Amino acid sequence: MATEEDIRSVLEDLAMSHSSIKATMVAKRGMEGVMTFPDTFKDDVCGIWEPLSKSVNDMLIMVEKHGSSGLRMAYLELFGYGILFDVFEGSDTALLAFMKDDKPVLNACDVLSKMEKATERIISIITR
Repeated sequence: MATEEDIRSVLEDLAMSHSSIKATMVAKRGMEGVMTFPDTFKDDVCGIWEPLSKSVNDMLIMVEKHGSSGLRMAYLELFGYGILFDVFEGSDTALLAFMKDDKPVLNACDVLSKMEKATERIISIITR
């Protein structure tokens, strides 16, 4: 499917745009979506994936509940990962970046600006 491939390309570009980004995804509740999880990320989160994915899904439930009310972004730090959620305006879907370094919150603003551009590209892909 061309749309999924195009979105995956945007996610890969985002992941390469900042050294602290280890994985990216576009998802909604239930972790449904498109993701780029490199093998190094999969290996690193293998032992913590169950609680990490549950926490991410809990945040996606919050996106679903409040996205149409203007929720714009959210941040979660867990198991040494900073996870940024850039919510698609008025929707139940978000772009996520999984960051890992000594202090992921320090990179959050820089990564969020890159995510906003990626979100614009993804929305243009979805709406074309």
